[in-house]
Amino acid sequence: MALLMRNIALLRIFTFTLGFVVAHSTMNGNVDDPVAALVAARTAVSDTEGKGDLRKEHDAMTKLVSAELLCGSREDVLRSSLRALDLSRALGDPRMIALDLRNVSVAFARNGQYAMAEKEARNALAMAVPLKEFDLSAELLHFLVGVLLKNDKLDEAQRVTEEALRLADGSSDERNKALGWADMARVLAAQGKNSDALTILAKSHRSLAKDGTPRDRFNIELEQARVLVAMQHAGKAGSLLDGLDEYVLTLKEPEALREVDALRYEWALQQGRTDLALERLQRIKATDDSLRMAQDGHAMAALRVLHDLERHEKDNAELRASNEQKEVTIAEQRIGNRLLMVLVASLIIAIVALVLSSIFILRIVKRVRLKNAVIRRQHDEIQAKHVELQRQNKRLTETLISEEEKEVLLREIHHRIKNNLQVVDSLLGIQMGQHGDPILERGFREAQGRVRSMAMVHETIYKATTSHQNSLHEHLNKLTRSILVTYGVHDRISVQVDIAPIDLPEDQLLPLTLLVNELLTNSVKYAFEGRESGHVHVVLRPAGERFELIFSDDGIGKETEAVVGRGHGISFGTELISILAKQLNGELRELRGSGTAISMVFGPLPQPLRIAS
Repeated sequence: MALLMRNIALLRIFTFTLGFVVAHSTMNGNVDDPVAALVAARTAVSDTEGKGDLRKEHDAMTKLVSAELLCGSREDVLRSSLRALDLSRALGDPRMIALDLRNVSVAFARNGQYAMAEKEARNALAMAVPLKEFDLSAELLHFLVGVLLKNDKLDEAQRVTEEALRLADGSSDERNKALGWADMARVLAAQGKNSDALTILAKSHRSLAKDGTPRDRFNIELEQARVLVAMQHAGKAGSLLDGLDEYVLTLKEPEALREVDALRYEWALQQGRTDLALERLQRIKATDDSLRMAQDGHAMAALRVLHDLERHEKDNAELRASNEQKEVTIAEQRIGNRLLMVLVASLIIAIVALVLSSIFILRIVKRVRLKNAVIRRQHDEIQAKHVELQRQNKRLTETLISEEEKEVLLREIHHRIKNNLQVVDSLLGIQMGQHGDPILERGFREAQGRVRSMAMVHETIYKATTSHQNSLHEHLNKLTRSILVTYGVHDRISVQVDIAPIDLPEDQLLPLTLLVNELLTNSVKYAFEGRESGHVHVVLRPAGERFELIFSDDGIGKETEAVVGRGHGISFGTELISILAKQLNGELRELRGSGTAISMVFGPLPQPLRIAS
């Protein structure tokens, strides 16, 4: 819950810092298609660079910053913002410099450099104050308060808010006053003064109900609900949250939906409504996934469009260079031909009587024409081959992009399965805490171990690129450590994992992981009763065309008969071991020695029969 609330706070600050820049982008053009806006901005920057009109170049660069923010380009946003700041400084416009400093602060916050974001926000305010423009100063003070709250500088945020309120008292703009009161309420809430914050929020709400935008009213009611939840006023908070659901339908903003769901989640946990809390948690995860996929889609589409533009520009440049070279060659040929014709005409006029000389000259002209025809034919063949090569390159590029998208989708599927298994793990933990029966608690804990083992498999597949050869040892090490910590025996039982450098297919990794989980859980529960310490050894190595798993411990060894399937009263875990061994096409057998020692030779899996067509 603490991690969720921290993510909510980061989302609020990030939405606040980007609000001004996104507002400028909506006023300057259509943002329904971020990729189209990015392409248009890039084209405008290219058209204005090097033309000597710094103001037009600055306007194009500002639009590029807004488009890159919408497409999620972090490094590009910072680079473009700094370039726009250089242009405004070259123009010497203080107001333009202040706005560009604010954009640089937003870019630093976007990249997680909040100290630099605070520094540039202060510089922007210092540049705007001498201009004596109330709206600009109020906007930058409001922006600086958000950055200070992010850096936990509450006293400084309170001082800046008081300065903003003093500035607003000298103006007739009621909306800016109400926003200043809202900032003061946020500072008081961050300081734990919830009652004072609630009083100021009510005053701000009355003013914004008349002069504010729907987003202003949503923000103030959301802050009221957050303070009421913190004060555990369940009834009033619930009523405000119901009203906020109607605002979400009107605003149609995923960020607004996520903020309301997060607050509803905290409220449900206070009321003991675990079902409602789980529903809101799933909605939050779905919203995060949608936002991330939309941002990734915009970034991928933008990269693809920019790649096409760069390739198109490169092809045009090469074509222009080729045409220029051809024009030079043709001009040279024309000049040569003209000189030759003049010479021939002069010779014909000068030496009319010399027939042989005339015939010789005519032959020379014929040869030149034949050479020109050969040159033109070769040029046409080269041009045709060049066009075919461009088509092949285009098809190859499209094929590579398609394969990359498939790989991204497959990795995303494993990531989501791992996340869903973690949700199941959390549900089992919640359910386990509601019973006092030790038997049920042990069953839930064993189920959690199996779910975590499956989640680790999908996490390993998600992080790997082509095979699990390099990550299998780390995967089993992590699995054994998790089991020892779960049962609280990591300080008295040691596990040694020896894995040969083998390439284990994905369809064998999951049953093998569950099998090791059951064997180690069985040893932890029964093999070391009444002992201060113990040791477990896990070995995985090639055995011809198959693989061999050896599991041994130095315990009392009373569960050996049940594990290999010859005992009576077989438990669920023992039956699961037998099922998993069959899935791996493996054979279990007991090894002699002290404690428990089991060997299983498994793989390869039988190939399914193909249906004749």
